[in-house]
Amino acid sequence: RRNPPWIKLYNSIFNDYQFSRMSDCQKFHLIGIWSLASVMNNELPNDGEWIASRLGARTEIDISVFIELGFLEVADDSDDTQ
Repeated sequence: RRNPPWIKLYNSIFNDYQFSRMSDCQKFHLIGIWSLASVMNNELPNDGEWIASRLGARTEIDISVFIELGFLEVADDSDDTQ
């Protein structure tokens, strides 16, 4: 498991139209999700409640918005054998 002391956030994100249209709360959630993903091998559960608890968020996190806008991707785990 990685534990980088920082993540690279390109300032061009602030010129991204979709990012600029999100609420301030959603922007924080997204950047928090990216930070959390950096220490979890870029694999997070598709569970907004769990992510919110890890980020200390006081508002609900709707992951589907970030997926729909292309900021997050859902991994294809159909090859997983259990």
